[in-house]
Amino acid sequence: MVVPPDKFHDTEFSDPMIALDSAQIDVIISSLKVGNIGGVMGDTIQATLLLNEVKVDEFDGICIMGGKGTGQYLWDNELVNKLINEFEERDKLVTAICAGAVSLARAGVLKDVTATTYPVKGFVRQLEENGAIYSTDSVVVDGNIITANGPAGARSFGRVLVSKLNNAKLAGYLFAHMTKEDYGHLYYSISEDGLNWTLLNEGKRINEAYRGHPDICKGHDGRYYQIGVEENTGRPILWSSDDLLEWKEEMDLPRELFEKNLGHKANASWYGAPKMFYDEATSKYIITWHCPKEGIAREDATNYWCSMRTFFVTTSDFKSFSSAKRLFDFEMGTIDVIIRKEGELYYAIIKDECEATEFWPTGKSIRICVSEKLEGPYSYPGDKVSPSYREAPTVIHKKDGGWLMYYEQYPGVQYEAAQAPSLMGPWCDVYTMKIRIPEECRHGCMLSLSQKEYKAILEKFHD
Repeated sequence: MVVPPDKFHDTEFSDPMIALDSAQIDVIISSLKVGNIGGVMGDTIQATLLLNEVKVDEFDGICIMGGKGTGQYLWDNELVNKLINEFEERDKLVTAICAGAVSLARAGVLKDVTATTYPVKGFVRQLEENGAIYSTDSVVVDGNIITANGPAGARSFGRVLVSKLNNAKLAGYLFAHMTKEDYGHLYYSISEDGLNWTLLNEGKRINEAYRGHPDICKGHDGRYYQIGVEENTGRPILWSSDDLLEWKEEMDLPRELFEKNLGHKANASWYGAPKMFYDEATSKYIITWHCPKEGIAREDATNYWCSMRTFFVTTSDFKSFSSAKRLFDFEMGTIDVIIRKEGELYYAIIKDECEATEFWPTGKSIRICVSEKLEGPYSYPGDKVSPSYREAPTVIHKKDGGWLMYYEQYPGVQYEAAQAPSLMGPWCDVYTMKIRIPEECRHGCMLSLSQKEYKAILEKFHD
């Protein structure tokens, strides 16, 4: 729960919110009034919950925002002080930035706590007079209390909030994948730390009917979705699950979406392994797939695979779809494309499908493109994240912040990983001895699990 006053500081609000939004953490804005709340630099936000209607047990933490209005409206407000203390008494996160830290001090929760605030004498004095141990650091974590100094520390403050909330809420990870011996069918592995994985369900299929390249996304309604293709008929199917325990056929998808696009034709047995991402900012799903140029025989492997281009459609309801378009402007073979968002930027994580040579050293490696919009235009791919002859990238948030990216050394040799503080990088290899993935695994997708989901999956599928 974020508490901004009228006349909040725009940057102190927006920078942490970008981090929280990119981590898909639900935020409720609560204040002394509902409706428009104005920032000192002109931003307007919407408060949807009155402070006197807050039920503390429904939240994981509280954040008191700074700004000119904090002292005027929030300091010494009995309701604000009561809520701060209730959050603290229940061992929930109690956080604040700039003048918001003074609210915590005046509410009495900073006694013998190391904390920071905006470095002016009046604010520092109020922290110290209320028993706090003042620090000049931009962000200070002392147990469940987090404080930041102001605009300079706002971005770091957001990253720390995400890390703390993920540690509190993120129980583990699911790897939905196929296997070497049963290509194209659905299996589960699970991990608590994102590094050590255990194959579930005694190594048996999770769903006998599903066939495809598993790629699960959480949708607009909180349910999970993935796309499969029926083996005998080539029927593209949207699969859905309420809880990741049971999967059902939601509906057929139009074949014409994938079959023929701008001189490229998808193989009807897989339709270019469709991947899907739901973008909360636009309320759209983007479906990506790849297909080769017509007229190039598969036996001509170098030219066939280098002719692969990635296409996409968008939809908000799986009933009406945009026209299929090329995702990238550049002329380069790309497959296995997944879309992710961090902050305000969209990242297309790709496999460079041109043959690796001394003249094309990035060939057959994982690379990343960036865009300010879901549908592009996307930048030319950056440098190699992986060595060559790697495919099927998937990414997860690390519990301690940053990202893990997994990719497969093919065909089915082993999984490797890289890590970075941001999808922008810099990426570095994870020592393979730190990773333990069942040798049966072939490519799929990884996603974060809540405590409820983690427990339910273990109970249903663990030996």
